[in-house]
Parts: sequence; C-alpha cells; structure tokens
Amino acid sequence: MWPNSPEILAKAAFEHNIPFILSTVTTTNIERASDITEGKSWFHLYYPAENRLRDDILKRAEAAHCSVLVILCDVPRFGFRPSDIRNGLAMPPSMSVKNILQVMGKPSRTLKTLKHGQPAF
Repeated sequence: MWPNSPEILAKAAFEHNIPFILSTVTTTNIERASDITEGKSWFHLYYPAENRLRDDILKRAEAAHCSVLVILCDVPRFGFRPSDIRNGLAMPPSMSVKNILQVMGKPSRTLKTLKHGQPAF
C-alpha cells in the first residue's frame, strides 16, 4: 500500500529489462503502467463478475499495448492465512486502536500516505 508502489515497481522492472505485470487489483491504471514501461507491461486479469467490465478492461489493456495477458486459475474462496488474521487484515480495511497505534509509530509513512491520498483500486 506504499504510495505509488506499482509505478515504482514498473520503473524498476523496466530499468532491469524484466516484465512488469500489472494486476487488476492495483492503485495505478493500465495506461500509466504502459507509459512507464514504454508499452512493455503485461496485464494480470482478475476476472470480474460483469462481462461489460471485463470487456472494458481488456480493451484498455490492448489499447495500452499490453502484449501479454496473464490469467490464473484460482479457487473462489479466501485462503487461510493465519498471519493476516493475527495482523487484523480485513476487507474493507477498518480502523482499530491497534491500527491507530501502528500509524502513530510510523510518522514518515503516514505523512507520505496523507500527501498522496488514500489508495484507491
């Protein structure tokens, strides 16, 4: 959730001549990733429930010159991840006393996030 992390990773991948795969669940858009990688990014499609949305995403990926479409076969269930449970990961994220203390303990991260705004998928 670091501000602009997909863009930072896309730039690093491009500089090292390795493929950057942009996920459907990301905080940057397809067009921006394509600009950073000069049209050499790949796109990982998480299949949406609506066909109209899927078609729109695929058209945008094609227009952005994503030459590779990555599709995974997955089980439509949440994985059992004890560390996520211990760390209080929730969707959507919720604020708790523990979260607030974590935010207060990392002022530089908090200020960067405030500067760039709340991440949006």
